Amino acid sequence: MASLKIREARASDADKLAPSLREVDREELEAAEGRGCDIGHILRTAVRISDMCWAAEEEDGEVIALFGVAGASLLGEHGPVGSPWLLGSDKLDRHAKTLVRAGKKYVGLIHEKYPYLANYVDKRNTISKRWLRRLGFTIHPPIPRGPMGMMFHRFDKLQAQDV
Repeated sequence: MASLKIREARASDADKLAPSLREVDREELEAAEGRGCDIGHILRTAVRISDMCWAAEEEDGEVIALFGVAGASLLGEHGPVGSPWLLGSDKLDRHAKTLVRAGKKYVGLIHEKYPYLANYVDKRNTISKRWLRRLGFTIHPPIPRGPMGMMFHRFDKLQAQDV
């Protein structure tokens, strides 16, 4: 099995990932942004606006995922709110266990800045919903969102408080 390296993302990583973006992520972006949306532009924007952003690459240097968090609000009930995201290629499946372990680490890092994390996931995206649950996120009932009114689940996670 190929090893996985996680490093800080670079702007050029978005253009490397865009052509190989897995179908379920492409469909999710189209449901959120509209059919025919520019996937490369969306990925470049996500990297640019994220406070923290990482790339997962295989040992040959192929970028197979980008993930990060963008600030959603400074005034949430629990403090600053972060909007986490992850988009990847089909090669992510090879690294499921590694990604859950790494995901827990990076969610912890994100929680240092954002006590409350929330975003939306396409109802059809069973892979992402399973991963989010493993990372401790709550998946809420679906609601219509985006230009086509597709169904999305809000997901969220409050940082565990020390007692």
